[in-house]
Amino acid sequence: MDAGYGGFRMRVLVVAAAGLVGLPVLGAVAVPTAAAAAPKKPAIVSLVASPLQVPADGALVRLTVRVRNATSCTFRRETVALGAASCASGSASRMVSLDANTLQQAVVLHFAVQASGRGGKVSRTITVVQAAALAPLAVTTSSLADGTTGTAYSATLAAAGGKPPYTWSLTSGTLPTGLTLAAGGSLSGTPSSSGQFPVTVQVADAAGHTATAQLSFAVKAPLVPVGPTETSRNWSGYALTGSGFTSATGTFTVPTVTAGGTTSTAEWIGVDGFSGNDLIQAGVAEDGQSGSVSTYAWWEILPAPSTSISTMTVNPGDTVTISIAQAAAGSWTISVKDVTNGQSFSTTQPYSGSGLSAEWIVEAATDAGTNRVLPLGQYSPPVTFTGLGWAGTPSGGFTPVVLSQRGTGTISVPSPFNADQTSFVVAYGGSTPAAPS
Repeated sequence: MDAGYGGFRMRVLVVAAAGLVGLPVLGAVAVPTAAAAAPKKPAIVSLVASPLQVPADGALVRLTVRVRNATSCTFRRETVALGAASCASGSASRMVSLDANTLQQAVVLHFAVQASGRGGKVSRTITVVQAAALAPLAVTTSSLADGTTGTAYSATLAAAGGKPPYTWSLTSGTLPTGLTLAAGGSLSGTPSSSGQFPVTVQVADAAGHTATAQLSFAVKAPLVPVGPTETSRNWSGYALTGSGFTSATGTFTVPTVTAGGTTSTAEWIGVDGFSGNDLIQAGVAEDGQSGSVSTYAWWEILPAPSTSISTMTVNPGDTVTISIAQAAAGSWTISVKDVTNGQSFSTTQPYSGSGLSAEWIVEAATDAGTNRVLPLGQYSPPVTFTGLGWAGTPSGGFTPVVLSQRGTGTISVPSPFNADQTSFVVAYGGSTPAAPS
């Protein structure tokens, strides 16, 4: 409205709206001021671990996070901080080195990322599985089945733990002729020699770890017929006849011989003495002279006389092992070992016998000067032959031989064999001893 004052007219603006208080009055239009925008809350779009499955021996794992509205990302494994990285660009990553897992069970590893920005913080977790530690490498084969000469043999060694594949080898000992151990653990072939064969085998895994085991297995000769008993003036024991014999082995006990007069007793193992004029042999002799007995080891190849082994000392009660074996064509090795005192002897000699027999004998020797068989010395306890082995074709079977001297009758008799024909006993006197168990 208009009002007069002192001849002037004044225009007055009446302000009724409280919301316009404080706005400019003189000719101005009022405009409200906009409120500031609130910061946006960070968000984790994705969290990836690569790989999610790691081996027991450790690995590198990459953690990658994609975010929105975040400027910093902090990585953590369980309660251990792994450091922070800028993620203002929308992503960040971190490489984590994992040590080997020593537990024989898988472990679950927890990783977390916290994304931070003006609008706050947000977290996300992810898990990685680490494989169980490998069990220690070990040979699980504890024994091997026995084999038989001339019969195909097959066995497979086994191992556990470590990192397959496995590679096998022989580190000590000797396999019987005809058997081989393949790298894959297969033991196969056709053994041509019998006896006990202690060996040490080794397995190696793909990680280079190794384990060993000592094994022993026997190769037995096939049971062969036992023929009728023969009588000899100087032999008692067993002879195995056939062809192609290239070895004879065995172990016997050295008896005590009663002194008195001139006597001769000997225990020996040889090839070719029964079926022809050739003979290669070795053993122990107990010679009685003038009230005393001399005990010594010896070897012999006919027609040469026996040779005493002066480098060995053998006593009654000792256990002696003999091996007569072809080393090469026309060359044979004679080995004598006193198992009781550890002394041994070996020699390689030329020999080209017929190979028609193998023998395990208690003998009364022949005097080289008079060509007369000496009286067999009375011995005790009975001589036990064990571990009989041979290589050859025993087509004729075993012949038991009893010793009978003129005027005294039968004075040395072999027993029957044990069940697998690897052992027998020779006793002084006329009675047949029982077979060993």
